[in-house]
Amino acid sequence: MRHRISKTHKTEKIEVEFINQSMDRLNLPINTDELARQAFVHIFRELKLSPSSDAEEKQVWMVDQESMSVQMPEHFEQLMTDIATGFFTEDSNSSSIRPKVDWVLLQLSAIVRRKKDQLYADSPPPSHHIREAPYWYFKTTITGSDDLALKASVDYVLWYGARGDWDTNLVVVRSSSLLDDESWAALPSMWIVYAARKARKYKGGIYGVYTDGHTWTFLHLSDRGRISKRCLVWDENKQEVIAQLYKIIGQAFDLHRAREQDPDARERMSHECFSWNEDRESSDDNCRDDDGDIAPEGW
Repeated sequence: MRHRISKTHKTEKIEVEFINQSMDRLNLPINTDELARQAFVHIFRELKLSPSSDAEEKQVWMVDQESMSVQMPEHFEQLMTDIATGFFTEDSNSSSIRPKVDWVLLQLSAIVRRKKDQLYADSPPPSHHIREAPYWYFKTTITGSDDLALKASVDYVLWYGARGDWDTNLVVVRSSSLLDDESWAALPSMWIVYAARKARKYKGGIYGVYTDGHTWTFLHLSDRGRISKRCLVWDENKQEVIAQLYKIIGQAFDLHRAREQDPDARERMSHECFSWNEDRESSDDNCRDDDGDIAPEGW
């Protein structure tokens, strides 16, 4: 009995050491907060997470020539200049975060949609109820299972299929203040999506972004539990920020087309969108802002 306990304790100790080394390798910015670190250890252990290998990380953040050559329209540049001009003082700089991030995501979504519409021009038209997918869902809370005991606020979720199926490949968290360095604030919401998918044996990785419009921390969590990151600064790496977002949003469109080929998934998407449209028609609020929870049990 004593030997069994000793062996179990030794195994747990090795596991914790591996997790700590993994977090150190990822440079998770929680070293000064022991409670936060222990919470991360718990999640790493429960979900069996680990850092991506160098080869995996290189593959995740690779962008093709099409993505790197995306040109933002002139009116995009003009509005970004206007935002910078309108919020030029140090005190008001934080107020420019939301319009900057909103405008980047909106403009890139429009560019990708036009590109994909051309690409799929000869394909059968999508269902009436789901022709708007993928779409953004704003200002919501994602709730984890009882085992994880996690709840995460996100500013943008990009859905490419049924929300009850956790068909999203991107969550974005917008900072409320200017950042001095990279941040992993998008990771808790990514964990929740990953855990919900794993429980259903669904495949597919999830991207997360945390940004103030200037510093963009991109994270990726694969369906094998491998984490990787890439931190970019708008002024220095603007084209790669655009390329990464273009690639990720484009993947959502491709994933949506794939889900449409699955009759069961198509039915769930149609049902959700039909219910959502009924709710929208009976409400004075026609936006997609929502303060409700997204939970693993569905909607």
